[in-house]
Amino acid sequence: GTFLRDVFGGNIAAKNAYSTTTNSYITGSTNITIDASEKIVSIGGNLVAGSSGKGTVVGSTNITFKGTGEQLVFGEKSIVCGDCHDATESTGFVGGSRNLTFDGFTGTLDAQIAGFDKMDFSNGNVTLTKSSRLSEISVWNFSDGATLTFGDVNNNFAGDTLSFGSFEGDKWTVVSGSDSTLANWDWADQVTIAGQNASFDEELGYWTSADYKFYKEDNALKVAKLGKLA
Repeated sequence: GTFLRDVFGGNIAAKNAYSTTTNSYITGSTNITIDASEKIVSIGGNLVAGSSGKGTVVGSTNITFKGTGEQLVFGEKSIVCGDCHDATESTGFVGGSRNLTFDGFTGTLDAQIAGFDKMDFSNGNVTLTKSSRLSEISVWNFSDGATLTFGDVNNNFAGDTLSFGSFEGDKWTVVSGSDSTLANWDWADQVTIAGQNASFDEELGYWTSADYKFYKEDNALKVAKLGKLA
């Protein structure tokens, strides 16, 4: 499908003056799924999980991508936003969590990302290339061998929660990027690997659980089974 302008998961007011917290009010959650598995999906404007203007979403907002980056086309200045249109880093209009999910998606998301606090990656290889606002994201979930590659984005894992599912083989290269995009991986608040809680070992310089470790090597964050490949 082709969408020339903005796409909203919530309410759209004919006039921005009506897009206020009281006039545009959703008591539940919003969900948008973009499936680029079989046909090209083109979005010329922004993809907004919430409402236009300052509309309120009491529940959570959710955007899910499926398919391939080759069949997903955004405008040059498109933003994928987890909040409502007029939200800023300091002012938001969503009461619940703001979730961005890549479900079996492989390829490049050629748009900026802003306004999310949780990202899920499952069974795919995702590349983020455009400058994005990832400082608000505090929860990162990876499963089924998913990988993430950072391009020209700003990111900091300090205080975040990182969860890695079970994996085949002895190790799993999960996140790749420059030192700046992998910053403070060792200052995360919580790390779990295959359901096991990990703690940071100052002497070893990486996170360990009963059977696994989470570490940085060659501009990548990896998890491995203890006693196996480094």
